[in-house]
Amino acid sequence: MKEWFDSLDAKTKGIVVIIAIILTIYILSTAKSYAKHFLNTADDTGEIAALKSKGMSPSFSKSEYNTFANQLERAMAGPNLSHDTELSILKKLENDIDFISLEKAFGIRSFWGSGGDLTAWVTGDFDRLELLEINEHMAKKGITKQF
Repeated sequence: MKEWFDSLDAKTKGIVVIIAIILTIYILSTAKSYAKHFLNTADDTGEIAALKSKGMSPSFSKSEYNTFANQLERAMAGPNLSHDTELSILKKLENDIDFISLEKAFGIRSFWGSGGDLTAWVTGDFDRLELLEINEHMAKKGITKQF
């Protein structure tokens, strides 16, 4: 491998190094997202059980959370300038179980060359003021989870 690299001219070596750096960043960021997701999944399952024991229940079925997650991905991955679809879905959430269940349904999805969970997608798609509006709306419903 070293002999091959040494045989390259300076310009090609530079390109190879840049590609190697980009691939390393991609692999590390994706691995970090997956690790965070899997650690959070165990915590979320316990948290949902604790919330259910306090009388809270999900507002939607598992398939509805999956549908919401897919709709959010399509809306945020597209070139739309309006956030109507995303806002209408996020405003349907009624409690912390809904928030956690939507996060679980969303999982890790690929965007811009790396993987991210729902929070990464939402914070990447909305500006600071829009996030504040979403979080305030959820807080009024008693949702303690926020973006």
